[in-house]
Amino acid sequence: MLGYDRCVRIAENRGVAPEVIENDYLVEAVLTAVSQDSFLSEMFVFRGGTCLHKVYFNEYRFSEDLDFIFSADISVNTVNTNMIRILEQLKKECPGILGWEEQKEKDRLQIFVNHNIIPENSKKKKQLKIDICASAEMPGFAVKRLNLVYDEFISPVKTMRVCIPESIIADKISRIKSINKEARDIYDLKYLYESDVNPVLIEKEFRKNNFYGVGIKDLLDKIKGREFKTVWEKRLGHQMQNLPDFDEYIRGLQEVIKRKYKDLFDEE
Repeated sequence: MLGYDRCVRIAENRGVAPEVIENDYLVEAVLTAVSQDSFLSEMFVFRGGTCLHKVYFNEYRFSEDLDFIFSADISVNTVNTNMIRILEQLKKECPGILGWEEQKEKDRLQIFVNHNIIPENSKKKKQLKIDICASAEMPGFAVKRLNLVYDEFISPVKTMRVCIPESIIADKISRIKSINKEARDIYDLKYLYESDVNPVLIEKEFRKNNFYGVGIKDLLDKIKGREFKTVWEKRLGHQMQNLPDFDEYIRGLQEVIKRKYKDLFDEE
């Protein structure tokens, strides 16, 4: 189990609050349980910011929740039954898990896991959100190794079906273009575009859930929005040691995108 002294030491090393490490520990506990479950590991595809942190980028920003996607051929009730099964087992192994609340919709399940793994940390309510969505069109995925860091979960090696980077980019772009403005989508996009991604595959993944193309020039305009700048510090400041300046970061992101779509801009 993660003790207070160890939690504080890791937090100081990473430049974040101990509560962030406490939540991250529970994230790895749940990922371990899902990856070792014969049913859930074959049903879920791991995605989102925590996927970036635990699969693609070491020393990345901490994420506060877990995101999975599954085929709409499977019922939400089936997903819920199996998630509760592994959470009940986790609760026996980890006394800091206090319980959970479930919110079910036709194509979505949200589970809020209440915990107090480190009682010495903040007395505020501590909760890990697990967001699980059904999709008629599954994203591109691959089986990847989970980069787990806490001794209890490192061995044996864990693998999971995870969204390919191009699929994560497509999802981030959809969010940026929607009314749902999250600074983390802007932050993640730069790291993703700096990796070895294929623009053609990004377009293919984007069109799975949209009736139009990515629209790069529109994207370049959208990422400059004030709504992202106003929540930059509030949403991301606690997730990393040194949050970059928003305007400088956006300029860098625009340059990365233009390089990735060089042919498009060479035509102008």
